[in-house]
Amino acid sequence: RKDSFDRLLLYNAKDAAATQQVWDRISVELGTWGDVHNGEVLYDDLRRGSEISAGMREYGILVHTKNLARHHTRLTNRVAYAQRQVRDVARRWKIAGSATFNPGSPEQLTALFYHRLGAQPSHFSLLTGAPSVDEEALTRLVLAPKTAVAECARAVLRYRRSVKLLGFVRSLDEHTNGGRTPLHAEGRCWGTKTGRWAYKDPNLTTIPKPRTRRGANGQVITTFPGLRDCIKARRGFKLIEVDYSQLELRIVALLSGDQTLLGWYRDDVDVHTENAKRWFHSETPTNSERDLAKRLVYGMNYGGGAETLWKTLGVDFPGLFLSDIERLMTCWYMDHPQIRMYQQRLLRIAATEDYVEAPLSGRREKFYGQVEPTKVYNFPIQATGADIIDAALARIAPRLERTKAAVVLQVHDSLLVESHASVIGATIEILREEMERPVALGKATIRFPVDVKVGPTWGEVVKV
Repeated sequence: RKDSFDRLLLYNAKDAAATQQVWDRISVELGTWGDVHNGEVLYDDLRRGSEISAGMREYGILVHTKNLARHHTRLTNRVAYAQRQVRDVARRWKIAGSATFNPGSPEQLTALFYHRLGAQPSHFSLLTGAPSVDEEALTRLVLAPKTAVAECARAVLRYRRSVKLLGFVRSLDEHTNGGRTPLHAEGRCWGTKTGRWAYKDPNLTTIPKPRTRRGANGQVITTFPGLRDCIKARRGFKLIEVDYSQLELRIVALLSGDQTLLGWYRDDVDVHTENAKRWFHSETPTNSERDLAKRLVYGMNYGGGAETLWKTLGVDFPGLFLSDIERLMTCWYMDHPQIRMYQQRLLRIAATEDYVEAPLSGRREKFYGQVEPTKVYNFPIQATGADIIDAALARIAPRLERTKAAVVLQVHDSLLVESHASVIGATIEILREEMERPVALGKATIRFPVDVKVGPTWGEVVKV
């Protein structure tokens, strides 16, 4: 053991010495590199984020063993059921070999859709040159005019979603020895161009949350349990989830100067419900209508065209026509012309300067002569969101060091904090104070409110 420890000390000493030599060079050049605008400031932010991430990883997260086992059993059965569904659809359309059809085989899927059913491929594999059966291709096939093609594609997508969830549960099991040891996932504050964090071993940014809807009597009905109840608090502690409310759409309102949106947020109006009211001519839009309005708005803000959005939304909203999407997009831009002008302004900047920039940090997305509209629209929004939550995290982490609380995860627009039950109130006060601190952007200043939820597991947190 001593020999191993001595070797580890020597390795760390060499690693630190090499890092210092590299830093002596980089620290001089960061401020002068043409490709690294605002390089020194951004690098300092990354170093600070890496230190916080290392502390979070060392602290770790507990996994709820019973819930993990329950999800494993449920999803194993769900995968088997989804596989039977695919085979039943294939049998109903009298497709040869349906009894032994394997929906996990790309070769069999290619033969099914493009040879037996005669579907038209949307694109081809770069590796094999064969017609693609990836998620994008299957999503397009869901909207195919042939009923057999659409039904088979929808069944295969359901199967893949179940397999993906089961794979995530198995990954949690593997990294925690069946839930017997804490989870020490690696958070990477440098993992994306926009500044959003990425996770490795396992990827916790993809862990699905529960989905609910309200029944006829107002009761909350869980339509999808999610997997977040696999993450639990230590004995005597609670988990606090602090989530920015509609952060990206508020950023769009601020960057574009859209007075209608800014007014709605100032008056605490539910934007998605308000859009659904206007679009569907109803004072009481359904949950499905509100969800469609929400997803459509976010798709438009990221530059999605009518056909792209139709193909994406058609999987979850059967009966939705391309003409419906076109009508709703027209309504949105008529109500919010400043957003359209903002997007066009971004395109002009990207075409002339060959980059777009996040206004808070100066982080840039360069295009090298190939301007992609979706990246032009997406980058300033997501990068600004990352700048806001990263700055809040940098203020929160040192304040919590002096309490019985710690940040355990940073996922998209939210923080997950573990706090001792005796200091829950004080911890929430710190989180609200730092995350809702007003942000100056251009000539305007705006406060980004947060929703706070508390519970024994991440999946059982309740708004307070």
